Amino acid sequence: MKMVKALSAVVTAVAVALSGATAVAQDFTDWTLPETDGSPIEVMVAIDTTASMEADIADAREEATTIARTVKKANPNSRVGLVQYRDWQPGNLFSNGKAAIIVQDLTTDEAKFQRAVDSLTETVNSFDGPESVLFGIWTALDADWSLGSANRVVIVLGDAPAKDPECATGLTSDIVQRRMNGESLQLAFRSNVDYTDVGCSAADDDLRPTLVESTSDQPPVDLRVVTKDSTLANQAENDLSGTAYTEWDNAGQAILQALYDAVQQQAIDNLSMYFSSSEDANLSEDLSSEGGPQKRNAELALLVGIPLVLVVVFAVLGLVAEKTDIIPEPYASYIRGAVGSGVMEFIANNSTERFL
Repeated sequence: MKMVKALSAVVTAVAVALSGATAVAQDFTDWTLPETDGSPIEVMVAIDTTASMEADIADAREEATTIARTVKKANPNSRVGLVQYRDWQPGNLFSNGKAAIIVQDLTTDEAKFQRAVDSLTETVNSFDGPESVLFGIWTALDADWSLGSANRVVIVLGDAPAKDPECATGLTSDIVQRRMNGESLQLAFRSNVDYTDVGCSAADDDLRPTLVESTSDQPPVDLRVVTKDSTLANQAENDLSGTAYTEWDNAGQAILQALYDAVQQQAIDNLSMYFSSSEDANLSEDLSSEGGPQKRNAELALLVGIPLVLVVVFAVLGLVAEKTDIIPEPYASYIRGAVGSGVMEFIANNSTERFL
């Protein structure tokens, strides 16, 4: 009975992981898009395209596509647009000479938006951790927003925190938040200034662009940030009054990760049961009865063997992912993760007498 219960627990854990992971992935747009009464939704997606995003850029493109399909399904008159941002460093600026650019302004044409998304393949080096997230949001706010009853939101997909303050532009989270709240503000850039050379000292104040009031109306815009970076998540919620989500993975990655976690935890739980002194009585009865040792070994093979076999399978896939290109990124990097490390560490740190 113990064997059946534990085996059932393994199957249940995997099934729950699969169903739960799928639900998480499907709920992505529910998390990030505003509630709507049927009015059009306007979304500017701002994506970090620096080198650190190389493994995640495919996911970001996929999420952007999902967002576009979702808003169009909610209301055919919904509009989506795209911004990519990097950093104010040499080699990082776009054709407009800035660290962010509108690749596609708000449009009802889903195919046009998709072509813009498909163009996000190049990444370049950024030589420090934080990026120009604030200017990415600022650029998204330059979009052709409607002034009607549309639900407006900027969704940032990035993996590094924001520079706050941002030396090159003088932007701070407070200034960006003021504009998101509907204050009409613009940056007046100076001519003949190399903004990659502008530092944070007071001596550079005359080089930074000037913050001016705009004559055009700026409607309020909500902010959603999807990131793996805890610092950026905290900045979004605490400094920008936005909402942060750390569920970055698409459905395939979420399923893999949840399956890894479930299999590894179940293996540890099963091992713990056999290493636990509370199981001594049951083991003694089993061993003293006819066929007891054989029964215990059979239980052990099923209880521990099944999860460990899956761990070994993942390990083999990890080698394939590392040595070949058969498994594409980003799945390869997830498979290469130390799926079985927790199990192996548990065994190493406990007595193996019960296996002898």
